[in-house]
Amino acid sequence: MKQLEKISKILKNHRWTIAIFLLFLPVIFYFKVFRAQKSDWIEHPKIVETQIIKKSPFKHQINLIGTVRPKNYCVLTAKTGGTIDTLIPAGSAIKKGEIIAKIENADIEKTYDLSLAAKEIAQNQYNRTLHLVEKKINSQKELEDARKHLIEADKDLARTSIDRENMLVKAPFDGILGAYKIKDGEQVREGDQVATFYNHDHLLVEFDIPSQYIQKINIGQEVIMNGKSFALKYVQKAIDEETYMCPASFELPESDNKQIIGSSVDLILTVEQKSQAIIIPSTA
Repeated sequence: MKQLEKISKILKNHRWTIAIFLLFLPVIFYFKVFRAQKSDWIEHPKIVETQIIKKSPFKHQINLIGTVRPKNYCVLTAKTGGTIDTLIPAGSAIKKGEIIAKIENADIEKTYDLSLAAKEIAQNQYNRTLHLVEKKINSQKELEDARKHLIEADKDLARTSIDRENMLVKAPFDGILGAYKIKDGEQVREGDQVATFYNHDHLLVEFDIPSQYIQKINIGQEVIMNGKSFALKYVQKAIDEETYMCPASFELPESDNKQIIGSSVDLILTVEQKSQAIIIPSTA
């Protein structure tokens, strides 16, 4: 009871204060809630920036990575089996047709010698039969048989000559002998890699173009490397199944042949170019 009397006394002493507060409570609510929401409906003025658009040169370029390759490059392989005998050290400049290495194979050498001897015997036999036919001692049938034996001997000698020629590893063009893939004196089989061979005088840069640009790419388009401009020499108009890109390349002049083979270079490819175009900013 004493607590209730105390509360009643406080309310009685502050009744005017409470009445004034309750009177202004709707006004406070109006300014705090309704008026704040109404201010959000007011559209503030927008700042507009204008630009004058004129026709000007336009280039659409993309950044790519290329690899320096020799235009003439191959991996020399063994065309027969045997023991490899290297004749020229790696790094040497070699002329076309020069013998780089020899594959020793006693069986091939022996077969060649036998076929060579058989050819000589068949040739002598034919000459002797021809002489006797002219003297009407032997018949034309015997001469024909001798001719057939000579033809077979020629064929056999040609085959063994090819086998013997395959024992030699020769330079396919003027170039430089790269690293050997095998050591001197090792056994090799047909198809084994012997050495790399390339020509450093003619280099090119190979790179891949994303497929979405390929319809706009043509021979002769500009490619920039190290600040220099080059013309696109080759582009494959078909997507590679492994990379899903289109291989392309351009040649380097002799003045740029100091590039390291196999090194990567940054490229800028011009995809599209117009002399007079209206360019609209992307933020417009």
